[in-house]
Amino acid sequence: MSAPVPAPAPAPAPTIPDILTSFKAHVDKCKRVNYKGRVFYHPVVQIKEWMIADNRLGKLLKRVYQQQFTPTTAESISKSVIVFAILLCLGYGRWIDSFQQYFDDNNLDAPLPEALIVLLKDNPEVLNRFDEERWAFNPAKIEDMCNHSKAYTGGRWILPFCRREYVGGGGTATVDGITVPEDLVPDTLKDALLAKDPNRGYEFQDKIFGLCYQFAIKSYRDDYHRVFKTETRNFSGINGLKGVVECFGWYTEETVDTGQPQTTHNILLEYGDQDLDEYLALKYPPVLTSEIIDFWENIFGVATTLNEVHTFSYKDPYGGTEDFNGWHGDVKPSNILFAQGKFKLADFGFAKFELKLPGKKPETSLDGVTYTFGMVCS
Repeated sequence: MSAPVPAPAPAPAPTIPDILTSFKAHVDKCKRVNYKGRVFYHPVVQIKEWMIADNRLGKLLKRVYQQQFTPTTAESISKSVIVFAILLCLGYGRWIDSFQQYFDDNNLDAPLPEALIVLLKDNPEVLNRFDEERWAFNPAKIEDMCNHSKAYTGGRWILPFCRREYVGGGGTATVDGITVPEDLVPDTLKDALLAKDPNRGYEFQDKIFGLCYQFAIKSYRDDYHRVFKTETRNFSGINGLKGVVECFGWYTEETVDTGQPQTTHNILLEYGDQDLDEYLALKYPPVLTSEIIDFWENIFGVATTLNEVHTFSYKDPYGGTEDFNGWHGDVKPSNILFAQGKFKLADFGFAKFELKLPGKKPETSLDGVTYTFGMVCS
């Protein structure tokens, strides 16, 4: 008689990932690194949505307060979900009860409240590490730069550019080319760019970062703030004029890279592949009749734009129109850029616009002039 066959061993129960492990894995999916090697997270809203869904917020609270009474609830910290996420990443999740009393997700860029500092005076490491880490969960946003006059103070902000390279500069400002991943560019800006050039769209395929957009950042030192204000004010009037390099917004940034706080005033601009000097030096001259015609029509387009600047009709936001006399004040090859297949006029930091008045001769005084060609070009 044969021996009885033993019953098969029961299948092992499926391993359920620890909620904290699952949280960290989800946060890692949103991890990015900018051109300085600084880590930031995008989109932060996905982290928040994941934590709120399926009662994960409550499960995370239970996990960090295991074998203890839980001093707060998911409902109580509903306005401080990202604050909780930051503390969890630092291993300080159980401090959310203290933080949520004085600090919420809407204040991530605000100074730490004095009441919170007093409350955690015996645990300065918790406060200091939170203060360092919170900027990764609240990086600078392109849409804020497009809204104008955003100020990034304190030297802590993380700019969401994956590449930034020096392009050139003059006596008052430097220009860098920046690369921004496609999903960090707001839809409103994408739509505006696509409307201007349906065939190109301003995007390109980066070998490392995938689909990206390229822009230029023109940076003025603080002692040239007046020139910056002049250029941004001029762009407020002429932006969108055919043949002028497009301005998308501006912002102020304070950095402490050299140990001392330094303030720069920055303009987000359309990227130009080359200026006129570089174009003429690097490109083969046109040979075919069609090429010659295209080249000179492109060059003459700059003259047409300059003529429109000289007699500029400004349409104000309220539907009115005013006529201005305009002077660029700094026309030279380095201020004529080849962008999106066209030569365009750039650098309006020294430009002047004065309202046309009956019987008044159009004249002005210019702060900056160019003698490159033995004469002043405006």
